[in-house]
Amino acid sequence: MTMHGGSPSSTRSTPRSERGTMPTDHEKTINTVFERLSARDFAGVVEFLHDDIEFELAYAPAGFEMPVRGRAAMEKLLADVIGGMFDPFQIGVTTSYPGADGQTVVAEYSSDGTVKHNGNSYQIRYVGIFRFEDDLIRFWREYHDSETATKALA
Repeated sequence: MTMHGGSPSSTRSTPRSERGTMPTDHEKTINTVFERLSARDFAGVVEFLHDDIEFELAYAPAGFEMPVRGRAAMEKLLADVIGGMFDPFQIGVTTSYPGADGQTVVAEYSSDGTVKHNGNSYQIRYVGIFRFEDDLIRFWREYHDSETATKALA
């Protein structure tokens, strides 16, 4: 996906090689996860998650119990939230920063979608912290613009 004006389009992102470095395997995994999320392939997403995945949405709205633990719980969360609330929905990495430990990536990403129940545009920017274990995402903490999200979902 290429990002224009903060929202993803249907083309692929600019490779890090064009920014001077090659993407790490972990960065490639995150890109693949978001490609599958955009395609609503939730079972495909969890293939890249550790059995003991822990996901936390910082500043989660009321009714969202955090953290979410385990592959099955993550697949349900993704299907309920992305599958149930948005159509269409695209998400893509704009920039990523591999950690010095080789197991952590901080990523900036954006979504572009439509809220099903009201037709509102859902364009949100995020920062995510991803930690890997055995080449799978073991920990994912996501920060987003909760005020903009709340307004779009109202």
